[in-house]
Amino acid sequence: MGQKNRFKYIFISLVCGLLFLILGIVVKQNYIRGFDLSSMVSLQSLISRKLDLPFSYLTLLGSTEVTILILAILFCWQLFKRRRVFWGLFLFIYIYIFEIAGKLYIYQPSPPNYFHRYNLGFHFPSSFFVHTDYSYPSGHMARTTFLIVLLVFFIWKNKNENKKPFFLILLFLYFIMTFISRIYLGEHWMSDVIGGSILGISIASLSIGLL
Repeated sequence: MGQKNRFKYIFISLVCGLLFLILGIVVKQNYIRGFDLSSMVSLQSLISRKLDLPFSYLTLLGSTEVTILILAILFCWQLFKRRRVFWGLFLFIYIYIFEIAGKLYIYQPSPPNYFHRYNLGFHFPSSFFVHTDYSYPSGHMARTTFLIVLLVFFIWKNKNENKKPFFLILLFLYFIMTFISRIYLGEHWMSDVIGGSILGISIASLSIGLL
């Protein structure tokens, strides 16, 4: 990667980091609580309860266990095929650092239980690692976005032009469905999910910039 592109990704990382901080301040000041509530009520009223189970399964794909497995594969691919160390596997830890900081210091009570629609009796152990009474940002969305941005980058760099559109559209749909599911299932407010997405883009962009 050229020096110019490297700085471009690092700049994107810094801008998204600043946006994440600004949104955190807005959330803490309780400016968009009404927006969060109305967006959740609207989504849950518009989407059929038949999607409770599919969205619940989708939740498992964004777990730490699944995300780390895919990142480990990317790490090995970069190390053995391209002879490069993929720093994204290590920078991934910062998602947890910012997630814990946000959920400890930004006043954003989690959605009440009557909004919850998760319909599986199973949780990965990582679901209990970061557990506080506050919900900003969505670590689940941050991990998912982080992974999607990296996959988009590697697919875009791939020379096989025929398969690019298919995989890029697939990843885009996965992002949209995950974004919606976090709110629909009553796991997070809209602002939590937006904040998690911005955080994921920031860390992923930095990872790409350091390739």
